[in-house]
Amino acid sequence: MSDRMARGLAAAALAVALVALVMAGYAVSLGRQYLEDVRTLGEALEERGPARPALGPPPALEVD
Repeated sequence: MSDRMARGLAAAALAVALVALVMAGYAVSLGRQYLEDVRTLGEALEERGPARPALGPPPALEVD
C-alpha cells in the first residue's frame, strides 16, 4: 500500500469516526430531551391526581 493511499484511507477513517461521534452526541441529546419530557409529563400527571378510581377485576368471559 502506497503512502498516499494509506493517508487517504486514514483521512476517510477519521472522517467516518468524526461523523459517528457527532451522531452519538446527537443521540445523547435526544435521549436527555426525551427523559426530561417524560419527567415533565409524570409531574403533570401526579398533580392532577388519580386518573380514575379502581374499578376492580374485569367480568369473567362466558365460554360457549
